[in-house]
Amino acid sequence: MPRLSNLAIAALLPAVFSATQAVAEPEFSRAHQQLKTYFEARPVVSKAIWSKYNYLVLSTTATGDAKALAKAACLHLNGNGFKTLNAEVSIVDHRQLRQNNTWKELAHRRCDS
Repeated sequence: MPRLSNLAIAALLPAVFSATQAVAEPEFSRAHQQLKTYFEARPVVSKAIWSKYNYLVLSTTATGDAKALAKAACLHLNGNGFKTLNAEVSIVDHRQLRQNNTWKELAHRRCDS
């Protein structure tokens, strides 16, 4: 089997990393990105992740009031043009997400209800 030189490997790395990023984080609309930024700027939210075009996951370390956070997130989504998408919000424990790369759902809310 032929060996790749260091130069060939260095030339391939950007393509590999860009392909990996494209798979890891799907592209969403500008409105999705703005809402992600909005939620991540809130002190109670550690990370905001759009897992589908209408499904937002918010991770938090303030696990005590997850239902209220889900309700507030839905109100904000609905007030910013996402009402017709039948959006859903899932609140997860950020500590578990960070430590185990899995999440435990603390609350879930359909924004149409």
